[in-house]
Amino acid sequence: MKTSSLLLTITALFTSTSLALPSPSSTSYPTTSSWRVSNYTEGCSPGGCVYSFDIASPSTPSSFKEPAFLTTCTGTNVAGHMQPCQNPSITANSLPGPGKFTLVIQHEWTTEDGVTYFLGGNRTVEIGGYPKGFLVEQTQVSAIA
Repeated sequence: MKTSSLLLTITALFTSTSLALPSPSSTSYPTTSSWRVSNYTEGCSPGGCVYSFDIASPSTPSSFKEPAFLTTCTGTNVAGHMQPCQNPSITANSLPGPGKFTLVIQHEWTTEDGVTYFLGGNRTVEIGGYPKGFLVEQTQVSAIA
């Protein structure tokens, strides 16, 4: 059986000038598209690194209709792939490097009209000073309709 589906892939670098949206004064989220990471900790041994953090995002009024979320993520770089957070629509991986790590995040969801979005971003941060809090800018989006 042959199944046809439209695969739409868009890669975009979001900048504060291209996607600046007004935000209510009661929110502490920036006007650019990003996720807020808090309580980030990471520990490494010769066998690998383990990480834990909270991540949150309000719903976005963009055409992607990204739903709001708040979840906790834990994992290890030994797995070698994206790992689901407590909310499995969010996946993460931490890639260690000399004196730094790169946190990679992906959010997957399906809209009411049947479009599945994959929104991704990453942030490189210096090791130490835990727990850390920082923003991860959304830099890639793809969709399947």
